[in-house]
Parts: sequence; C-alpha cells; structure tokens
Amino acid sequence: MTVYAQALHAALYGLPTPDESLPTALDSLLQATHTATAPERKTAVLRQVAEQLRNAAEIIQRYQYRAQWDRFPTDVAEQLATAHDQARQIAQALDRVAPPSATSPPRPVPRPPTAVPPPPWPPRPRWHHATADLPRQPALRERHLLAATDSLYALLAQPRCALGVFVPAGLHPARAERRQLDQVARAGADLFEIGLAHHDAGLDGPVIQAAYRRALSRGNVLARALRAVEHAAGLRPTVVMTYWDPVHRHGPEHLARLLADAGAAGAMVVDLPDDQAERWQAAAKDANLSTPRLVPRHLADTGLATVAAGASGWLYAPASTGPTGYRAPLDVPALADFTTRLRAESPLPVVSGVGISTRALAERVAPLVDAVVIGTPVVRALMASPEQAPVLTTAFAHALYPYATTETRA
Repeated sequence: MTVYAQALHAALYGLPTPDESLPTALDSLLQATHTATAPERKTAVLRQVAEQLRNAAEIIQRYQYRAQWDRFPTDVAEQLATAHDQARQIAQALDRVAPPSATSPPRPVPRPPTAVPPPPWPPRPRWHHATADLPRQPALRERHLLAATDSLYALLAQPRCALGVFVPAGLHPARAERRQLDQVARAGADLFEIGLAHHDAGLDGPVIQAAYRRALSRGNVLARALRAVEHAAGLRPTVVMTYWDPVHRHGPEHLARLLADAGAAGAMVVDLPDDQAERWQAAAKDANLSTPRLVPRHLADTGLATVAAGASGWLYAPASTGPTGYRAPLDVPALADFTTRLRAESPLPVVSGVGISTRALAERVAPLVDAVVIGTPVVRALMASPEQAPVLTTAFAHALYPYATTETRA
C-alpha cells in the first residue's frame, strides 16, 4: 500500500520520491492565487489551477482502476473515486470563473517542475495536430490519452475474462444516459463499447439498428456520442464502435482527435475498407487512439496476418458469422479454432461478441478470449426497460466469474 501511495504521489507531482509534502511548483502556484492582482493574471492563475486539477484527476482515475484490479480494500477505490470526482468538479467550476477568452486558448501546455519554479505564465497556444514541436515530456492531453490506452491494456492483460458492454450513444437524454452508464458500470461492466449511430448499420441486427434510428432521430449524433464517451471513459476503459461512413464524413484525422480528447482508448471501424486502413491507422496513431480490428472468420491466413498487423488494442473475433443479435446456437469449437489462429498471428488480446446472447454462451466463450462483449440483450433492455440493463449486466458478469461481487464496484 505504501509503494502504491508513493507511486501516485510521484505521478501527480513529477517527483522521484514522496519526500516533499508540497512540491515547490504547486506551492508557487497557490501563493500566486493570493498575490495576483491584475485581472488577466488572476485569470491565468485560475486556468493553471484548473489544469493541474484535471491532470491530477486523470492520474487518480488511472490508479483507481489499478486499485480495483489489484483488489485493494473497498475504501481505497472509493476514496480515489471521490478524489477524482472532486478534482474534476473544482476544475469545471474554475473554468466557469475564468472562462477561455476568444483571443487566448484555455489550456497551457504544462511544464515539468524545475529547481527554481517560474512564476505563473499566460497560456500558450493550444497544440495542433503535428506533435514534433511539443516538449519531450508528455503534455496533459498526451498523458490523459496514454492513461486511457494503458487502462485498456491492463484490463485485457488480466488472467480472467473481462466483460464488455455495448451501449449505443444518444439513445436517451444525456442525464438518463449518464445514469444508465453509471448503473451498468457498477453492475459489473469492465469496459464500454460506445456505438456511434449510423443509418446503414449493415453488420448489426434489428435491435441495434432500431436503437441507432432512435439516436439519429434525436439529432446532434456526434456531439451526443462524444458526451457519452466522455462519461463512459470516466467509469471504465471505453472503445468507440463505428462504421466507415461517419469516419469518412467527419474526416479520419478530425474524428480520431475528437474521440481521443473525449477519453476513448480506441475506436473500431467495423467495415474498414482495405484501401483506407492505412490512413485510419495513421490518424488514430497520431491521436494516441488504439485501432481494434474486427476479423471475419473467412479470411485466409495471409489476409488475417494483414489485418492483425494493422490492429492495436485487440482483435475482435465474432462468435457468430451472422449480424449482431444472432440467437441460434454457436459453433464454439469453430470459434476456438479461429481464436487459436488469431493468437498465432498476433500477441494482441482477443475479444469476442456477436451472438453471445445468454449467460450460458458467455460462460462457454470466456475461456477462449480475453473479453466477452454483450450488446443486443442490454440494448433491448435500454430500449424497453432501462432498469433491466444493470440486472442483465450483473447476470453476465457472474457467468464470467461466478464468485465476483458487483456491490462494491466504484
């Protein structure tokens, strides 16, 4: 526990050891909140305080995940969750007190602590897509993105099979959606897949297509999706599921950056065209976004190797060759053979979904993969009886690890 606390302290304050109770750079910043008199200087100081809090919140969240995975006492994870929420709330309050002006961007690129800390400085221009001119120490945004991808990697590296839950964004008003995500996370979800609604979801079955139509009818599809991703990513590692058409319309580089800024650890384009794969992978890599790939069963070994080589995050092995919502028996031996082929081609984790419609099927698939994703059963509940979604999640969670408890999840 002591080593854990020391690591958190060092990560928050950039110190090799936790010997200092208050780092000098932070102390200087706090003193400036009392000595600054000019309005523009007060604004700059408030923005920097908010930036430090956001930085701390992201690091605390990362350690919150680790505390859960390492089975620390419940109160440790709860305290970390409370600290994370309070830091974000105070940062948001400071943003309202010192809102960004039209002429100066809101967030400076943080500087590493120095022996003689400089006084507070006005914000520097926000980074652009090219990163060659940034400092070698990762800026806040980059640390935030690395934390997101690290949390996904750490989750899928666990010896047990994780439970992923697919939720289409924009199905309900924002407040209700946040509440539903909270409930599903507490009920046993280890990771979220957030679906970006699309009018031609050809790989999905009627339930998810109907959910997408409802989300599309509400309008502001991308904005709603980004809000859902931001909230989900504050709860569990989150990957966005999308078709190529929205990526093409918004621009791969632009959309990858938006999703990463919202907190996504990755984005899987389920129908990624072969001739666009290189561009999408480059855009995602530039945004520090992983690119899981859905791998069709029919691919020959050469095609499988090509897909695996361009993937990151995970390889998705559909449990069924049909669309989502498939409810017929699964050919589990065929799935086992396919996952064996995938593992021979790539060290990436293997995730499975599509057709895992019951607890019994989840229990049979779990030994073959690193995560099982459920979609249609939960989406059906969210469409008709949202209060049943966490109940279903708990049932699937217990199927994957019968002795797990979901009552104390943060």
